[in-house]
Amino acid sequence: MPAFWIVLIFAAVEGLLSGSFLNVCIQRLPRGRSVVRPRSACMACGHTVRWFDNVPVLSFMVLRGRCRDCSGKISLLYPAVEIAMGAWFVFAALPFAKTFAMDASGEQLVLALLHGLAVATFGFLLVGLLCMDWQRWVLPDEFTLGGICLGLFFAVAESFWVPSVPYKTFFTPEEAFFGKRFAAALAGYLVLKCIGTLYRILRGRTGMGGGDAKLLAMVGAFLGLEQLAVAFFVALLTCTFFALGLLLTRRADGRTPVPFGSFLSVGGLVAAATGERILSWYAGMFR
Repeated sequence: MPAFWIVLIFAAVEGLLSGSFLNVCIQRLPRGRSVVRPRSACMACGHTVRWFDNVPVLSFMVLRGRCRDCSGKISLLYPAVEIAMGAWFVFAALPFAKTFAMDASGEQLVLALLHGLAVATFGFLLVGLLCMDWQRWVLPDEFTLGGICLGLFFAVAESFWVPSVPYKTFFTPEEAFFGKRFAAALAGYLVLKCIGTLYRILRGRTGMGGGDAKLLAMVGAFLGLEQLAVAFFVALLTCTFFALGLLLTRRADGRTPVPFGSFLSVGGLVAAATGERILSWYAGMFR
């Protein structure tokens, strides 16, 4: 089997397994429970899930979406998250698979691997935050603050592979690379923190939680300032259409809150997947 397909199959399997663990995080972290113990159990009857009923996607299909013990329905969210993670990990692994199949140099392989791991980790965090904010209105620090640290860690790791070129600034290319990511994280946090503070002053009530600011800081740490702007724009656009839909169907009014963190997560996923193309298209409009 060609090396290209071996890498993608491995990535798909890892994605499915990661999606299974992510489901545990989504259900437990907002409730303040451990993601390690106890073992997974049916939400309806409490019976411990057998190991062979915990195979990503396949177990759901074999059981036809019902618990083996009580026949209670299993949420479609579980296989949806697992499939989403499998697909995202394949997407993240594509550059490395192409590089690996080309018998590239060790430096190129390391850089492609780091990039793939960063994209996979970023998607894992965002899908989890999207679901948790949508379901429970919670953006756990384990994902947001932990995500900021991971984003900056990957920035440091990738900075060692920045091309060594003559520089005329105070900072080396490695320091400049990391500094831009750090500045993007800080900018993301401050933008939403300032908007939230201004809203509270003008309206006399909280309009945006601190978790949203941490989430946008995480996006900046992983993607940098330009794609941070893409993520924020996509989040505003999708949130606006969603809110308009609620207003037009009279399912909400001007005071109804929306889980903005979920839309920030969507924006981050879009920016990671197509952010460079969006920026190129936008820049081309002014040429």
